[in-house]
Amino acid sequence: MTTVYLDIYIGDEQDHARTQAAYDATSAVLTKNAAIYGLPSTPPELTEEQQDILKELDSSFQMRFDSPSPLLAGRLVFALDTSPGLAKTTANFAALCTGERGACKNAPNKKLHYLGCPIHRIVKGFIAQGGDITRGDGSGGESIYGGKFNDEKEASNGRCAAAHSPWRTRARTRTRLSSLLS
Repeated sequence: MTTVYLDIYIGDEQDHARTQAAYDATSAVLTKNAAIYGLPSTPPELTEEQQDILKELDSSFQMRFDSPSPLLAGRLVFALDTSPGLAKTTANFAALCTGERGACKNAPNKKLHYLGCPIHRIVKGFIAQGGDITRGDGSGGESIYGGKFNDEKEASNGRCAAAHSPWRTRARTRTRLSSLLS
């Protein structure tokens, strides 16, 4: 059994970096002045009055007193079926998860990798679709075999499948995803 995973990130990386930098700068000002003014050691512990004191000490930037939420929302772990009838599908999915095959053939400026690939469609309580590594909107995509390849038909409940496949994700998998889609 081959196991691969996809980390799911939610949010804007640049906005998160700016927010984190503001929080870190606020923490640095607090660390420098906490003992002098009898302040708590972390920004979230400050009262509004203590926040105002800190703002008066350094007004060169917008202070942030709460830590930004992490971008990592969760990890989806897939135990891939290594049945001979699914060999191409399993190899393709695993390689796209690891990025071991380099760049796309049809879009050489794109990595043949799910890293950074958006989830372009969510139907609450049902499905999350992603994996379009070339366009990011569901209209593109590429396999390790160069383009698309014929579906392997050996499927059953709980299997994950390509969106164009007649063997769509079944109930057991949907149940696990439902907490992410609620």
